[in-house]
Amino acid sequence: MGVNSTFSSLTITAVTLSDSGLYYCSTLREKYMIFSTTTHLQIRDDCRSEFFMLVLLSALLFLLFIMLKYREQLREDSNSKVKEEKEDGEMMNYAALHFKKNRRSHRRAEAEDLHVVFSSVGQ
Repeated sequence: MGVNSTFSSLTITAVTLSDSGLYYCSTLREKYMIFSTTTHLQIRDDCRSEFFMLVLLSALLFLLFIMLKYREQLREDSNSKVKEEKEDGEMMNYAALHFKKNRRSHRRAEAEDLHVVFSSVGQ
């Protein structure tokens, strides 16, 4: 701010939104304050950066939502495949252990010989 007897000026170098308002130019003559000019300073905020950040944040949240849904779908698919494999595995085990009862073995009758003959050989 520069002041001399007839001229005064105010320079704001780092303007912020809080600098908005009314600026009065006045002088003090004897006991009274005399206002000569009033300046209304209105600063507009540049919303481009906030808009860009809002769009970017919305896009990131959308991508996060899509990724979570995709992950959940993969988990459901893998769980259903594991369940199918378990069911198929049980079926295969059951088929492997299925025996027919009508086939009988005749080995026991052939293996048992009730007539045993002993002989000795002389030397």
